[in-house]
Amino acid sequence: MNELSRPDLAELIQHSGWPSVSIFLPITRGGSDARQGPIRLRNLIRKAEDMLISKGMRRPDAAELLQPATDYIPEAFANGRRHEDGLAIFISPGQFRHYWLSLPLEETWVVADRFHVRPVLPIFHEDGHFYVLALSLNARRLFQCTESQCRELELGDAPVSLADAMKYDVNEKQMQWQTRTPPSSTGVRRSALFHGSGNEGGQAAHKKSIEQYLLQVDRGVQRLLATDRYPLVVAAVEYLQALYREITGVANLLPEGLMGNPDRLGESELRRGAWALIQPTHQQARQTVLNRYGASLKVNMAIDRLELILPAAMAGTVDMLLVDTSRPQWGTFNRETFVMELHDKRQADDEDLVGLAVGYTLLHRGKVFPMLSSEMPDGSSVASVLRVAMPMAAMTA
Repeated sequence: MNELSRPDLAELIQHSGWPSVSIFLPITRGGSDARQGPIRLRNLIRKAEDMLISKGMRRPDAAELLQPATDYIPEAFANGRRHEDGLAIFISPGQFRHYWLSLPLEETWVVADRFHVRPVLPIFHEDGHFYVLALSLNARRLFQCTESQCRELELGDAPVSLADAMKYDVNEKQMQWQTRTPPSSTGVRRSALFHGSGNEGGQAAHKKSIEQYLLQVDRGVQRLLATDRYPLVVAAVEYLQALYREITGVANLLPEGLMGNPDRLGESELRRGAWALIQPTHQQARQTVLNRYGASLKVNMAIDRLELILPAAMAGTVDMLLVDTSRPQWGTFNRETFVMELHDKRQADDEDLVGLAVGYTLLHRGKVFPMLSSEMPDGSSVASVLRVAMPMAAMTA
């Protein structure tokens, strides 16, 4: 799967030049997109082509520009089932990029002189991300979640069950046995003999097999989460919880876990159960952000005016950005003169300036916190904490 990374995002944000085509397709995860997906994607490509032609491009040139997207359709839906929620495509002369996202998207397309990146930005938000490891002797599943969505991740070659782990563990058998035994003194062949160290030895060997299984699963988890700071919630019966906590190398393992057999739970139930454990910490973190904004405001290191925030974000001086994700701000922005014009409704050649501020904040390794309208300072649509103090004259201009 081609996933969107921060370096990719940086290149998309910094790209400029007409024509730049952005296409977003929602996906029915694991569902019926084998037939409808290609049709819907072709329709979006055709709409983008019509827009290019309406803006003066010759039809053959428009078709040639979009041909990589058309050629990708068979590959995109080849397996008939997908585990992602959306497909994002970006096309410009000599450039074709596609990304599968664990993010619900609205079906849309944009033709402009820059790529439209706002729909993909929530991937990088500080939005209560967490992981759930559903662990039993019969199965293991790892999910990447937020409060509202969840997707299963591949664990590579990690065993899918205890039986799978033991299948390849020829050096760690619980019992040694032989199927043919020598005859007894009476000449009668005896049943197969099992060699172990009794019940206690059998239990010890079984525990060791479980530990080896958990170690192999944990290696797969660590490979995926090596550079991730989000917490991991384990869902398992009590004794597996205890064993896993003894052997794991995952740094961000949540002290509390979901107790019980996770094999009986779907991903939505696992997500809701884990979120109940994560939510108090998440709410505390949001309050910490608001407290820091309030403290920074007193020393000229916080602003809530978009015309100041966007240039600061471009310059890399925004450390934290608080965003009301329900309120886009349409307008135009000259990146050389910093002249901004805001519009109540979207007009031709407008872009979402709040989304642009988000993009530049992320580009310079700032953090973005989506907030409810009721949580935003002074009812603004965007607010920021700066890395350096802003002169009072600039703040009051």
